[in-house]
Amino acid sequence: MTSTSEGELPVARCVLPGCGNAAEEQGLPCGECAAAFGAHLRQTDGPPMTAEVQAKRDSETHATYAVLLAGGNPAAVPAAGGSAAAPSTTVGQPERKANQRCWMCEQRRTCTRQAHGWECDRCLEIR
Repeated sequence: MTSTSEGELPVARCVLPGCGNAAEEQGLPCGECAAAFGAHLRQTDGPPMTAEVQAKRDSETHATYAVLLAGGNPAAVPAAGGSAAAPSTTVGQPERKANQRCWMCEQRRTCTRQAHGWECDRCLEIR
């Protein structure tokens, strides 16, 4: 929500991430986003997103982007009110992660991070 002077009602922001336009009602897209996305938008069955939930979502996203820009691991960003995720590697061990696309065979497997990209165990043996 945008801060306002005393006596004024707070301005609702567009619910779509990355858009800072004012919306007619909290939890709904602004007119510009509604026109741009048209039929691709649909109302969920639940209640509209509250300003507090929207602010929490946006702050978590901004924190993750900051970590990515700094070259860090976005999985280590703590959720609001939570603690950071456990590191996926031990000290001195290369990072391994499931469901990564190997840069050599282009298959999705558990891979090890290499200087040139993710590499599966099969392709590591071939090298």
